[in-house]
Amino acid sequence: MLTLPHRAMIWLLTIGLAPGLTWSAGGADDLPPADDPQTNPFALAPMDLCARGDDAFLSGRLHGALDLQVDWHGGDMDCGGMLRPDDGGIRLVFAAPRTGERLLIVLGIAGRLDELDTGERATNITIVDESGKRFFSTGGRRLCWSVIEKVRPVADLDARVVQVDGEVYCSASLPSLSDNGSVALRDMHYSGRVLLNAAGPG
Repeated sequence: MLTLPHRAMIWLLTIGLAPGLTWSAGGADDLPPADDPQTNPFALAPMDLCARGDDAFLSGRLHGALDLQVDWHGGDMDCGGMLRPDDGGIRLVFAAPRTGERLLIVLGIAGRLDELDTGERATNITIVDESGKRFFSTGGRRLCWSVIEKVRPVADLDARVVQVDGEVYCSASLPSLSDNGSVALRDMHYSGRVLLNAAGPG
């Protein structure tokens, strides 16, 4: 049986996404290093930041091992975000609406918060497919970039939360860490929320 490495399982269980998920990318060595803030997607993030508004979203198309249109909005999905440590950027997390087994998409965007809306930003992407027990990731390779359109406060929440609007694109597909599959992203736009006083190890 393939098993998900321990730190990844703890993170997924903590945010309530994968109570029965087990798989492996061939072992922990295939996952990004736990102490690397540029590549480790498994830092805790609050996942209820979209519940109090309808303007957050993730939309686009996945091709390849996952073939589906993504059109998630507001309180119908789970989303969250946090600062990466040492001004290393932000992490945005989007989870599919709660209809059976779920899909999770994590964007790790490099750059200081006050500089995110200037130029292209290297973006690590992790996709967790709970139903297929698969894990896709850029793995720290420079395959994807974000163009941030706007960073703005969220009017109905306190000053600790900001909304980040942007587009992410990739020069190549994201490889699977459990088989020979891959996923390509097309026309991926997002509006996510970041809790400014939450910063994890990566």
